[in-house]
Amino acid sequence: MKKEPLCDLLLFKNHHTKKILNVMRISTFLLFLCVFASFAANTNSQNAAVNITKSDLSIGEFIDQIEQQTDYLFVYSKNEVNTETAVAVNAGKKSVAQYLNEAFNGSDVNYSFENDYIVLTKNATPSVPQ
Repeated sequence: MKKEPLCDLLLFKNHHTKKILNVMRISTFLLFLCVFASFAANTNSQNAAVNITKSDLSIGEFIDQIEQQTDYLFVYSKNEVNTETAVAVNAGKKSVAQYLNEAFNGSDVNYSFENDYIVLTKNATPSVPQ
């Protein structure tokens, strides 16, 4: 029985075999590229459209309407955010981010998106020494 070195088994002597293996590598790479690219779809519900019919709402009503129409839940402290405060928004169909910008622009309430939650906090206004 003739012993062949391991390096001779791993080296491809036939040019045709090398070509086939290169085509297989490229095909496998392109297959994985297509599969992983299909998972890169935009699934962020921040872009979900919300239809609010009234223009003058309290913060509590505003929160309820967004929670009913999206998968978001609001998180806030009752000591920091008064849900009876009125907010004015333009009625219509817009994204959640657009409505939040409209409702809390110029107020002392900040919002941030954390996974499936919208966190409302009070503005921390730094005291300016005079």
